[in-house]
Amino acid sequence: MTSLKISSDYNAGQDDVVMETPLEPFVRAGLDASRLPEGFRAEGGRLYLAADYGDGTGTNDKARAALFEAVKADA
Repeated sequence: MTSLKISSDYNAGQDDVVMETPLEPFVRAGLDASRLPEGFRAEGGRLYLAADYGDGTGTNDKARAALFEAVKADA
């Protein structure tokens, strides 16, 4: 199962947007998890693509608004 998580709180040290998916299909296709670029990580059989847009302000509980606010946080 793949999921997309969008934070509603823009504090420093917390990923603002995270996509999580099973790692195994990528490894079978030849992925070397030790060579993942910045923003990607592999742990516990899962592959993560995460973005932290910096220290924003406030919160937002609507997914669309939270996504756009997260991107503006590091402008």
